[in-house]
Amino acid sequence: MQNNISLHRDIKRIRATVATEFIWQYDLKPLENEQEILKGILHEENKVNMNPRYHRGSYTERHLYTRMSLREKLSNLNSFLQAEAVTNPFILISDKVKWLTFYNDSIDLKLTFTHGRPLNKINSSKFIFVPIFKLYQQILAEDEFKEIVFGKDKQEAIDMDHIGDYGVEIHKVLGLQEYNLVEDYNVYEKRSFKLLLEVLNQLAVGQTLMIVNLNTLTHFYASVLYIAAKTCFGKTGFTSNNSIILSNLKNKAALKYLDTVESECDNVRTDGAMDVLNSLAVQTTNIGEFYNNVVLYNNTFYRNKCTKYLSKIEKYI
Repeated sequence: MQNNISLHRDIKRIRATVATEFIWQYDLKPLENEQEILKGILHEENKVNMNPRYHRGSYTERHLYTRMSLREKLSNLNSFLQAEAVTNPFILISDKVKWLTFYNDSIDLKLTFTHGRPLNKINSSKFIFVPIFKLYQQILAEDEFKEIVFGKDKQEAIDMDHIGDYGVEIHKVLGLQEYNLVEDYNVYEKRSFKLLLEVLNQLAVGQTLMIVNLNTLTHFYASVLYIAAKTCFGKTGFTSNNSIILSNLKNKAALKYLDTVESECDNVRTDGAMDVLNSLAVQTTNIGEFYNNVVLYNNTFYRNKCTKYLSKIEKYI
């Protein structure tokens, strides 16, 4: 086949023709979403790999990395950060804040819960440029580096006096603690969700909330953010400084959707064997402008983390 490209093209054309004829002859129709078992996982838009193949050198190069000194590893990781993230501005939020007007006061969202085993950690995500997240994972894969990042001193308090001017009045700020890899991720995620819901219920109509350190790598939090942006707030801002702004609460009654999500979490998590992994169909959250903005936010969020971690590590070795 490598020596006969035209034959390869013919095979693909014949395969497509046979499939089309089969569908026509037997009058096949796609299933309705309610009839699907996997709820859209096999849809074309959810199969396409949005990221380039992640390549970190040959086997020999990767083996040599394991034998480097800590300072050599630090230099290697810094070089990769410069090559993949800093010099590629199109994958990051370049402005102070990127606004998304997503609110729809007439929409009636249908919650579609996905249950599964609780997440102990995040190994991959549809909502980030893979090389940035792999770099973050590689930094924390070194026990010495992880000890420096999380163990040398207490986590820095969130500076509420320097949250910045984003063109809107910020009425409340929710500062979530950074995930430190000690506890299972699902515990951290659901605890932060309850904190978020508590603050949202304290808001009055017209007020704006800034959320600092909101982790949106999972479908669970992507769906939570989608619900808030679509049904509750006039506009949503994704900042380049690790925060998301939910501006101008318009429909407080729509928080009922998030209350339902919380109730589902409480019901499912009773024995610790199952968890709520998603509250919307993936074909709702994984397309369009909302999806693109979440990816840009996560790219910037984890680029900032990698930069901060490598800078901190450099001071100690």
